[in-house]
Amino acid sequence: MPQNKRPVLKIIITFCLVTCLSTPLAANDWNWETDARVIALSDIHGAHEDYVGLLKGLKLINDDGSWTGGKDHLVIVGDILDRGAGSRAALELTMRLESEAEQVGGKVHMLLGNHEIMNLVGDLRYVDVAEYAAYVDVEEPQDRKAALNRFMRIRQGGEVNESDLEMQFAKQHPPGFFGHQKLFSEKGVFGSWLLKRPVSVKVNDSVFVHGGLSPAVGGQSLEKINRTHQQIIGEYMSSREYFIDKGFLEQGTNFYDQPSTLNQVMSEEKNRSMANKKKAKMLIDAYNSSIFADSAPTWYRGNVGCSEAIEKMRLRKLLSSFGANRLVVGHTPTATRTIENRFDELLIRVDTGMLKSRYRGQASAVIIESDKISTYYLDSDTTIASTLQPRRVGPGPAGLSDDMLEEVFANAALTSTEILKDGRNRMTLNYQDTSLEAIFRESKSRKKKAVNIPAVASYRLDKLLGLEMVPVTVSREFEGNAGRLSVNLERLMDEEQRTARQIGSAWCPLKDQFNMMYVFDLLLHNKGRQQTAMRYSAGEMRLVLVDNDGVLGTQSGAPRYLKSVPMTLNEDLRSRLQVMDEEQLENLLGDVLDEKRRKAILKRRDLLIKKAE
Repeated sequence: MPQNKRPVLKIIITFCLVTCLSTPLAANDWNWETDARVIALSDIHGAHEDYVGLLKGLKLINDDGSWTGGKDHLVIVGDILDRGAGSRAALELTMRLESEAEQVGGKVHMLLGNHEIMNLVGDLRYVDVAEYAAYVDVEEPQDRKAALNRFMRIRQGGEVNESDLEMQFAKQHPPGFFGHQKLFSEKGVFGSWLLKRPVSVKVNDSVFVHGGLSPAVGGQSLEKINRTHQQIIGEYMSSREYFIDKGFLEQGTNFYDQPSTLNQVMSEEKNRSMANKKKAKMLIDAYNSSIFADSAPTWYRGNVGCSEAIEKMRLRKLLSSFGANRLVVGHTPTATRTIENRFDELLIRVDTGMLKSRYRGQASAVIIESDKISTYYLDSDTTIASTLQPRRVGPGPAGLSDDMLEEVFANAALTSTEILKDGRNRMTLNYQDTSLEAIFRESKSRKKKAVNIPAVASYRLDKLLGLEMVPVTVSREFEGNAGRLSVNLERLMDEEQRTARQIGSAWCPLKDQFNMMYVFDLLLHNKGRQQTAMRYSAGEMRLVLVDNDGVLGTQSGAPRYLKSVPMTLNEDLRSRLQVMDEEQLENLLGDVLDEKRRKAILKRRDLLIKKAE
């Protein structure tokens, strides 16, 4: 069957665009001032039709797809590629609009996301079969044939027969695979263009970056960040393609296997020429560089995943070093699938899951005009304010935020379903035709009229300090007995399991989360944090502190397990601790903690501040 071909003229135009536009990064490529609208969107992931609809709705293009945005600045905050069939069309449109906007004084800023970088360096885990199919028109039959011959030659002599090898090759190299590789090579249409795009830009007082800004970039300028990425990506591409041409690497070799595969080939004396050694060192050094780390600007999720107590102050300092007032990021879809803000709009999140088939989200954009920030949604064709990122510690049952869940737990009728061995009751609550599971524990601490419920006090203290580590816990009565009701998180992985599985990666660095746990446990006088009381939410690996029932006694010193543990307090958390007084704690905790225990919190607070100096 004949293959569908794109018009030859379109391919020539695309190549011409690259030839004209692929110039080295200049200083003004990442620092701009404008009086026009600044519009940002992210994570298109091949959702080309919604991308076009969004641009039309924002009056940036007309029905013919030509730029009508005048002097507006459009910022694509990374990840046009992967997962969706229309990624090539979306990329070609963006390249063309960049040229058209510049001709009338506007600007299209295409930032590299982690998926652009992955396509450039051969990490092809998320390239959809339908995406590859869009490159069939530029795939040369001789390239596929040569790759198949090499594939067969390397694997011959084993137990796998020739027919099975051909099937394996076809699965690993779908139609269009080699066309895709050609256009994303160092000298290819997309490869050469993307290699010149920045990782971050600043427009007026807003910094835009795909993943986020971590402490690892502290002290660096945007120029340094951008040039470092361009250099390392370029070196990786150059050395990888060198070894593909040499036959040392296959085009389909998994990115994470490339260094070990290369080392194995280089172990043979005949392959150890000076040129090969130099290129091998270049590839491995680039592979091990910080641009592929969790802390890299295209990967970091701490701005969205760390608690306010951890992240707000250090993000503010980073932005100040860039002369900016806010950061706009994509990369991590918002739970509400709406544009969200954090830290008094210090952070704006614009990934709302545009590729509906994958993320069940919607196409959206943020519009920044002077000091006004608004959002636009394709499905509603309206402009509204962004929403506040809700507090969610642990998985929110039925998609509820902690504030909503707290209200449900405080008011919904309780039904006991099981009495556990330790005396706790497993409960069910009905909410909008959904059954929620919770755990009730009766309070054993009574003195005169006071009923001490430390777990509830711990939750309220956590919210006061912005730690975001304690799951929703409310005071309730069941069958006339006072106690606490909390989310059942027994199914979450605990610290013992995390250690056994050697999981060290988390949205918010574990060392930062552990520091906050130590700070909190000293304030609570937790005599020993059990590993089963340290749980982790799936995926993001957010530390969740449970079973806070035996804490908040009258002791004034530090628990033994924390006496030699170093702790740090940032300025924001130190300030929140310093303003705590008896009146505030009485208003906050008076119904769940007696006076002696509240006063002990303040004494431990003083010790904590002194210890962290």
